[in-house]
Amino acid sequence: MLNLLLQFTNDNILARMSVIGDKSGKNIGGLQVYTVGQVAEFLGISRDTLKFYEKKDLIKPMKDDENGYRRYSDYDVCDVMTTNFYRQLDIEIKKI
Repeated sequence: MLNLLLQFTNDNILARMSVIGDKSGKNIGGLQVYTVGQVAEFLGISRDTLKFYEKKDLIKPMKDDENGYRRYSDYDVCDVMTTNFYRQLDIEIKKI
């Protein structure tokens, strides 16, 4: 049941993010990608939270070859949402 709820939530958020991406996202190798700021703002979390998740290997965004910035694909955004979902259930980071 939780997986079904999580998938429904992820699909809805990604649909809304695709609208944002059309305006401000970048397309790399056929993938729509977003900056740290775009993901943080859209999901209502801090950039530091994203960096923390990356440090704990919960997400692995790609690096933009042009400038070295991290870029988040739709899959990375799903990973962030999944992590946030489990954190809201008080599941510890090391168990995710």
